[in-house]
Amino acid sequence: MTDADPPPSVCSREAFLRNLQEHATPATADQATFGLVLVKLSHLRDINNAFGFSAGDDCLNSIGRRLLDTVRAHDLVGHLGGGLFGVLVAEPCDEALLELAINRMLDELKPSVTLGERSIAIACRAAGGLYRDHGPTPDALLAAVESGLHRVFREAQSYALLKPRGYGRVTDDFTLLRAVEAAIDNSEFTLNYQPQLRLDDHRVAGFEALLRWDHPVYARVSPERLIPLAEKNDVIVPLTRWTFNAALRQFSELTGLSDDAKVSVNLSAQLLTHLGILDIISDALAIWNVAPHRLMVEITETSMMSNPEASIAAVHNLREIGARISIDDFGTGYSSLAYLERLPLDELKIDKSFVRRVTDNEHDQKIVRAIIDLAHTFGMHVVAEGIEEVSTESLLRRFGCDVGQGYLFSRPLSAEMIDHWLHAQPAGVVV
Repeated sequence: MTDADPPPSVCSREAFLRNLQEHATPATADQATFGLVLVKLSHLRDINNAFGFSAGDDCLNSIGRRLLDTVRAHDLVGHLGGGLFGVLVAEPCDEALLELAINRMLDELKPSVTLGERSIAIACRAAGGLYRDHGPTPDALLAAVESGLHRVFREAQSYALLKPRGYGRVTDDFTLLRAVEAAIDNSEFTLNYQPQLRLDDHRVAGFEALLRWDHPVYARVSPERLIPLAEKNDVIVPLTRWTFNAALRQFSELTGLSDDAKVSVNLSAQLLTHLGILDIISDALAIWNVAPHRLMVEITETSMMSNPEASIAAVHNLREIGARISIDDFGTGYSSLAYLERLPLDELKIDKSFVRRVTDNEHDQKIVRAIIDLAHTFGMHVVAEGIEEVSTESLLRRFGCDVGQGYLFSRPLSAEMIDHWLHAQPAGVVV
């Protein structure tokens, strides 16, 4: 940099995406490649609520300056919105350099932000991948790294470096998509059920339906790969129809449940505002003669915020047919009190990344307690995911959490095993 050069600055989302597009040339796939890192402040909302939005802005400005201090002159830092930043690690870049860059960023972001006489702790997580391995378009690279970042938060990691998959994955996905279509026609999918227990008396509150597919070639295909692929094609509609019908059919066959026990089914973000989703759900409820209030439709917080106004209308429509609504993975997205107040929600599910650390992390204790109090203020009950220790359950019960699920109570059960599991519990109480 010469004396005449301006100092580097954090660019806008639009400028960052434009630069990403310019770097993503076809030649990059075979020649020198670049890397993309997404860095996210994990508790911006808490900072805004506790100290005000100006303090949150100061924290974001500090993160931007620190990221600029770690990158090379030809790299690029952009603020992508909320607590999310992007870093383009320019050519030439390989896995070792990308991982070094991620570690340097996170080390630089560890110290607290000092605002006057006040010190605010910040916590950032990151994910990164190479264009050569996750192209062939900038959108594909962004989607892959964003998925990695979600996994980092879900599994309470500090960062993830995405493993190479190569452009051959496009062909694999095409083949897999055809297999999905055949699997729907041949009823190859199954559902497992994660029991949910009331924490005050350990009675069964319901079950969450979990999609499973064991393919003879691909082995077990994870929902994290299956659902995004299906969402990009028309396959998500018949897959969703099958899932709701299978879950309600198997739930209707259970005995020994209380009248208010429910089955929870996850709804794809893409289908939340789909014109046909109400018919799919209404038809399934009628076919299997399940009272609508016994169906809990789970929607992720992130999917709600992608199109808030349309999502609010869609949730009201679901409530009009009698279904109950749950916001899944709460605490990992960008929802605001204003939207929560406008939504007829029945349940908030605390993401397991918070639950797993709640006994030994004071910050997460505050977050969990705040979510529980918030939900109760709006007339919702709270489900905590990922409970594995007795000490975790005890603390959540003391905080007022209503329902829990996790390996402490049971691993996911096949439909055939649920009745056996239920009748092994005295008077419906899990001990």
